[in-house]
Amino acid sequence: MDSIIIYICTYHEEDNINGCINSIKRNGYDNIVIIDASKNENTRNRAEEVSVKVFKAPKGLAGQRQVAIDDCNSEYLMFVDADDRLGKNCIDTLLQELNENHYDAIQASVRVLNPKTYWEKGMDANLNYCINSLGKTNMLGRPAIYKTSILKEVGMDVSFNGIGNEDAALSIKIESFGGVQGKGSGASYRYHPSSFKENLKAWKKYGLGDAQLIKQYPKKFYNILVHLLYVYPIKRSLYYLINGEVKYVAYPILSSLIRFYYMIKGLIIWK
Repeated sequence: MDSIIIYICTYHEEDNINGCINSIKRNGYDNIVIIDASKNENTRNRAEEVSVKVFKAPKGLAGQRQVAIDDCNSEYLMFVDADDRLGKNCIDTLLQELNENHYDAIQASVRVLNPKTYWEKGMDANLNYCINSLGKTNMLGRPAIYKTSILKEVGMDVSFNGIGNEDAALSIKIESFGGVQGKGSGASYRYHPSSFKENLKAWKKYGLGDAQLIKQYPKKFYNILVHLLYVYPIKRSLYYLINGEVKYVAYPILSSLIRFYYMIKGLIIWK
């Protein structure tokens, strides 16, 4: 049995999936499974052309990931998005750091792939100066490697299907279970929305996801408020200024305010 299975949850990613698969294979791993919710068979066909197993599942990232958890019979499980391109030795580095630090889960250090627009560069600065800090954390994104045993214990919160913040909900469940989470130095690069309109759509989704987090885990209300009203607009803006990224300061400020607006809107709608 392989020690790790890499799962990619997809929805109409036929033009994107092979780049992700190739980056995983360049890491020396080919035990890859696609959990596909596309309405057509294009993603499945592209994956099967390069000998990658595909399972069909209903649309919804949390639900698709639960299918992966139920399927996994390896010691470790890795979630990778189709937009991710793993850097050299990313998987080996993360596995080594996970075991050395006795983590139950570890996230890669992420950068934006070939940032060109203002919004891509703004996000890349956010990742580089504010998010990619090594060590213990209580909140993971992706790509990330987990001990399969803890995922089978906690499971995904499928109430986040179609809303967003599935990663945050999973991290909260792992934290509540007593799991130790960390960020590692294995590098990954991700396509990021390039226009303001695309970023606005993402921030709206995250804001509604924040509302769902508060609904499901009310004890996190204060933490979310601090994150949206202090960490993003003030603390992270300061990191931008310290590192000479003055012209991109609008990025964390706008993202926090728009997320906060949609969080409040979500709470009112779902009251």
